[in-house]
Amino acid sequence: MFASPALAEDVAAAKALFTEGLEQMQAGLYEKGCPALRESYRLDPRIGTLFTLAECEAKWGRIATAVAHYSNYLNQVAAMPAGQRLKQQAREKVAKQQKDALSPQVPELTLTLPSTAPEGTVVKRNGVIMAAPSLGVALPVDPGEHVIETQAPGGEVTEKKISIERGKQMTVDLEVAEPMTQPEPGATQGAEGQGASKGGLSGGTEPSTPRGQGQRIAGYVVGGVGVAALTVGGIMGGLALSKRGTLSSDFRCFNNPENRCENGAQDTLDQAKAFGWISTVGFGVGLLGLGVGTVLILTAPSSDDARKSSGKAEPTSNSKWMKAGVLSAGPSGALFGVQGGF
Repeated sequence: MFASPALAEDVAAAKALFTEGLEQMQAGLYEKGCPALRESYRLDPRIGTLFTLAECEAKWGRIATAVAHYSNYLNQVAAMPAGQRLKQQAREKVAKQQKDALSPQVPELTLTLPSTAPEGTVVKRNGVIMAAPSLGVALPVDPGEHVIETQAPGGEVTEKKISIERGKQMTVDLEVAEPMTQPEPGATQGAEGQGASKGGLSGGTEPSTPRGQGQRIAGYVVGGVGVAALTVGGIMGGLALSKRGTLSSDFRCFNNPENRCENGAQDTLDQAKAFGWISTVGFGVGLLGLGVGTVLILTAPSSDDARKSSGKAEPTSNSKWMKAGVLSAGPSGALFGVQGGF
């Protein structure tokens, strides 16, 4: 199988890189020549460039890479028509000799993960990710130093450097750092509580804010009940007055010595009394509801209060405050009410 033709601009770049790489290789500067030849072959995969790259890698000591290039070159030559293959006869002979001589010297490295390694652990060799099928298998590598990295999901990178010589086989049991454990919910809440008590940026909701908001809502609800009760009291009071007005204009009840109604008007009097009682209760409940609701709303902590100390501070002359309860008491009775400062 042959690579697809390169673009004209890539061909020009590949030619320049090949010339540069060949000069560096002939000068013994393989660390510069081989990468140039590799890039030239990537841009324009010519079979002659592949052979030269294999020669450079072999001289550089990267024999596993060289053997792979020689094998690739020989496979391409074998697929050529007879006429074209004849032109590669000399190179083909050298490639076979080099492959046969270097193959026994290629070291093999086996990387194994511990059985306790979490699923999804990543293994890299010289920065290249090793897929799962590559682990536990002896793979050919270039002699010299290799950097092995492992990392579990959410864990730290564990790095290990190894060195392997020509013709050696080595098995490396890899180590994997345990993933960072998430803090327990109780510990997290405790840390947030400590941060809030110290004025730190815990990111949590300040404790007094929900309480103040809930108290204000309760105040509105109680006040609403008070308004509704006052409305009922007013309606019932009006009905009671209307009933009594009817009875008073007819003089059928109040001039009776037994305080009884005549001419069947007793039901009207009973209704007037019932409406009057309901009106009295409604006004009482309504006024109480409005008072309690007002106290709840005005005494609810504000957002500014939430930023202050959690301790209870006595009201000062410059602060708003309100208190409901017994204002005074004596032999004649007690006075209930609300007092405050604004």
